[in-house]
This record gives sequence, C-alpha cells and structure tokens, in this order.
Amino acid sequence: GYGYAMYDPTGDIADGSISATWGLIGAPYVHGEVGFIFRKVDNQNFYAYIIDNHTACGNVSGYGTDGDPDEAIIKIENGIKTVLALNTNSGNSGTATYGWDGNRADMFAAYYDGQSIEFKIEMSGDDIKISRKGGGGSAGTDWIESFSISDSTFSEGSYGFYVHEQSG
Repeated sequence: GYGYAMYDPTGDIADGSISATWGLIGAPYVHGEVGFIFRKVDNQNFYAYIIDNHTACGNVSGYGTDGDPDEAIIKIENGIKTVLALNTNSGNSGTATYGWDGNRADMFAAYYDGQSIEFKIEMSGDDIKISRKGGGGSAGTDWIESFSISDSTFSEGSYGFYVHEQSG
C-alpha cells in the first residue's frame, strides 16, 4: 500500500497540544514520508504535518531532488490536497497558501539510522503552531518554530501517525 494511518478514530481534539518523537532504526526506505494527522473529520478531511526526504511522489513533491528534506502542513478537504506551508533547504521556490521557505537553514538531514525528530502541534481556535527539535543549527538542541498559521477549515477531529510507502 501507499499509505497507512495509525490513529484513534474515537479520539477528538479541538484545542490543545500534541507532542511526539519520530525515530528511525535501521536503514530507512529511500522514499520515506512520515506524518501526523490531526483534526481528522474523516478520510477525506484533515490536516497533516509531513516530514519527507524524497520529491518524486507522496503528498509533497517537486520541492527539490531526492535526499532534500522538507516539512509541510497539508490539508485534505473533500479529498483534495492543498499544501498550506512548506520548509526545505533545497533552494527551490514554490507556492503554498501560508508560505514556502526554500532556504531553511535549520532543516533535518535526509533520513538515516538513529535519527530522531521531536515535534509539537499546538492548536487554539483557528491558530495552528508546529515546533520541532531535530535538525541543523539550534534545532539540534532547542525547540524551533516550523509553522504558525491560521486556518478555519477544521475545528476538531481525531489524530494519529501516518506513513507513506512503508511496509505495514
């Protein structure tokens, strides 16, 4: 399969904070995309925070070459994907509703054995803030803000992890 979600369909969150850590053990698959789905209404309506290291396919593509890392917030509304915001260090430019940073200096490295990235999603009304620890510069030891957006599409829903093109 191309995507697997591990979430609590009975869980419901509107406002609050969710934090977790992604960690890799062993040689990661070259087309690795991981994410965290939140405010999921159903399979056709949700937000997701995506961490990616390939550009050929998946939910975020065309931002660089394979091995260029990116992180993004996407929105799936009525089954249609919109990239709300994107960070990468590929040097490429693009468009996203709330901004595209193609020269982000504190990006994490392409996936490797033993890599660890912590993230935190804070939600308050329409405001969504995502912070991360793991990457270059001060992001290796300190929390840095990845995104701060305001979007009113989904006010509550379930949540959980997501992987793309991984064995289930």
